[in-house]
Amino acid sequence: MILLLFTMVVGTYGADKFAVTSGGSCTTNGACFQSRNYPNDYGVNDKCSITVQNVLAGETLSSVAFNTESNNYDKLLVAGTYYSGTSGPFNVTVSVNDEFTWESDYGAEKSGFQVCLVGACLETDGSQANADACRCGTVACSSSSGLFCTSSINTCHPLSQLPVYNGRTSGNCGDMDGQIDGQITSQAACEAGAAAQPLSDTTAYPVSRSDYPPGCYYTGYLYFNTDNSNYACSPTKKCLCTLTCQPGTYQDQLGQSTCKSCLPGTYQDQLGQNECKSCGAGSFTNTGSNPGATTCSTCTTIANAAVQCTSDSDQTILTCDAGYYRSPGDASCSTCATIANAATVQCTSGSDQTILTCDVGYYGSSGDASCKSCHGYSLGGSKCVTKEKFKAAYSTQSAQC
Repeated sequence: MILLLFTMVVGTYGADKFAVTSGGSCTTNGACFQSRNYPNDYGVNDKCSITVQNVLAGETLSSVAFNTESNNYDKLLVAGTYYSGTSGPFNVTVSVNDEFTWESDYGAEKSGFQVCLVGACLETDGSQANADACRCGTVACSSSSGLFCTSSINTCHPLSQLPVYNGRTSGNCGDMDGQIDGQITSQAACEAGAAAQPLSDTTAYPVSRSDYPPGCYYTGYLYFNTDNSNYACSPTKKCLCTLTCQPGTYQDQLGQSTCKSCLPGTYQDQLGQNECKSCGAGSFTNTGSNPGATTCSTCTTIANAAVQCTSDSDQTILTCDAGYYRSPGDASCSTCATIANAATVQCTSGSDQTILTCDVGYYGSSGDASCKSCHGYSLGGSKCVTKEKFKAAYSTQSAQC
């Protein structure tokens, strides 16, 4: 099967935008219409007519897959132009009630086509996913090809990491053999991958051959093969694949052939990301001082303290809890001296304690040296309150100054 650059499943478009008005050789689905049996082979002597039912502002008609017998033997007519082979309509303006026709002859059936109404991608730098299927430069992004669009290289990707390209000399891109890679699905991405390697030829020549690897391959010259063959990669026919960054790694730059490792103090526990996460205070990466962490571990605790560490045995105090202090070089926090009628205190040594809050029936501001008795009622704040407010907050208490 030959797929034109991308494969798409429509997102949330609601009711069908097309209607089959004659013939039974096409079907509609939301924002798309497709040949009979798509993505399997259509039949001989197929015919149908399709009419546009509705179009939203900014939407145009684009093929998301197109593979018919070439030279207009099997052809789709859209807006006065016949399409056949592997080149379907892209970014064609259409209106309500426009009609398209499809017909195949008596032999050489192919996988057919899917054509949809889509708008331009709103997110185009590859960092955020688009909400629905959309145009990304000269290709279309979808839930199956990926809704992350990097329009500068006409590439859609399923995860937030920017595209990374690696080479294969055995098997096929996408084989489950210890590395997570995928087949390059556009000529533009093939050329970007060749530049990232780098290879001597970075201009891909389009071919359709079952005796060569599918997708992007290099023989000394660069080719983009639209035939969906199972021909294996080899040292003389090196395949270029898209590489998914593993946990502990990420990629936030274009044109790379490897992923970056997360630096100490950061980690990544998911596939295909464009940044690492910070472990934060009180934790450390499971690789210690080495890069590439996939998780964080909690520092060994110190009583009444917030701590930092780079391993499970080198914890040091960041700050002491309220009511505690430490002197330089201390390995633990000491209790501040008490202040009469103070609910909580703060200090930086054993002799400079000040209040944070006062007991009920007393008042004072944070930083004061003592709590003062109210001539009325207090909720333990910095001022006295009326008897009514006191009772509303403490209906079962009767602390009176």
